[in-house]
Amino acid sequence: MHFFLHYEYKFPPVALQSRAATGAETVAAGHAFLCYPVCFFLLLLFGMLCACSDNPPAMQDDEQDAKTEQEQTGTAEEKEIILWIDASANLRTFLDKTNVTLYLDKAVRTGFNRIVLDVRPLTGYPMYPSKVLPEITQLHGTAVQRDWDYLGFFLEEAHRRKMKVTASITVFSGGQCGAREGLVYDDTRWNGKSCVEYTPEGMSDIRNNASQVTVFMNPADALVRKLALDLLKEIASRYPVDGIALDYCRYADEKSDFSETSRKAFETYLGKTLDRFPDDIFRYDAEGRRVAGVHYKEWWSFRAMNIYLFIREARETIKAIRPDITLEYWAASWYGALYTKGQNYASQNYDTSLEYPAYADANYRQYGFAGLLDVFQAGAYMEKVMGANDPESMEAQLTNVKRVIQNECKMYGSFYAANQRTSDAASDAVFLCLDRTDGLMVFDIVQVIQFDLWDGIKDGIRRYKIANSE
Repeated sequence: MHFFLHYEYKFPPVALQSRAATGAETVAAGHAFLCYPVCFFLLLLFGMLCACSDNPPAMQDDEQDAKTEQEQTGTAEEKEIILWIDASANLRTFLDKTNVTLYLDKAVRTGFNRIVLDVRPLTGYPMYPSKVLPEITQLHGTAVQRDWDYLGFFLEEAHRRKMKVTASITVFSGGQCGAREGLVYDDTRWNGKSCVEYTPEGMSDIRNNASQVTVFMNPADALVRKLALDLLKEIASRYPVDGIALDYCRYADEKSDFSETSRKAFETYLGKTLDRFPDDIFRYDAEGRRVAGVHYKEWWSFRAMNIYLFIREARETIKAIRPDITLEYWAASWYGALYTKGQNYASQNYDTSLEYPAYADANYRQYGFAGLLDVFQAGAYMEKVMGANDPESMEAQLTNVKRVIQNECKMYGSFYAANQRTSDAASDAVFLCLDRTDGLMVFDIVQVIQFDLWDGIKDGIRRYKIANSE
């Protein structure tokens, strides 16, 4: 998820929440996604700079020891309480091993019992010594020089503290467009593997689009999929991870991918040759709005199928090595808007076409991947916490995700710490996620540090345990 985050789509346009939107309204509202990176970039950059200072904030002792905490909270059901550690945003902080132990101790005292450790940032290079790809050596102008194994040390220290560790990789990311940095810019073997975007101006390589956060590689390309599977296989076989999370396991947006590789694959899916590609899918009118073609709905099902099939193969690959590793996936909670990214995380028992007929055909439901997951982390990244009938609230968003997943896998509520930047707001968000879902994930440690949310998170955990104690 992450620090440059999934910020390009973590903040949902209000129009896309409407279940009654017409096809034209749904398509037009999709363009609203493009404004959010601009609006939030400065906030996110500020958070990164704070987190990446060479001198992380000093930490204070907790007011109560573990024994007193246990006496206060009772014997409530143990749920997973997860802290996400993004690779890019926390790069400088965790160049020093001392800070690893320092913040793991703080996390344990707060009440976290699991971390998600990002080990392949958006540049595409792994954060550990890999035999599949070169280990990362620089990121955003910062040299990465470690004489220790980043993933291995986090695992050792977290397990020493009885914390579980999920390793996360950005599945289809191969570089960062703005900086022109990363795998697809460094290695010519990956030429032609990045997505081709179809815009009102024509076709272009996503590598040349500075407005995109990351270079998405084509999910329909066999070599791209093999690379991601090889990384998953390597992590599962070499490291005692407790889980693996598939991040950026999707398409960038509705403009991708229109390469010849995807055209041929789509023709195979249809069982026919396209005479007018890409107009048979959609074209742009004079105002730059999408106008549906004859195979518009089939296209979205085809893309959802590509993501579904990859996740299925990823699950088979990981479980063949170690069946106990949990397969995890994060996505935004605004399900109805994510068809442009190929993310159908619903249960196959949920018929998307009945609720979103503007884009989903009868086959779309076949590619719901909730049943392939052990854990789905629902990113309810809203500022408002409570509001059962308010689609702009975390409460309503989590309720909707539960409705479409239909208990096919565990569902953890997650929130974006920058949206709940006071202790009271963080406490409420923590309580809501633990009370209404199977667990909690807080994104990201960089903002927990920046806004000093440790006590607020701890209070939310305490409130939940008291409310559920026997």
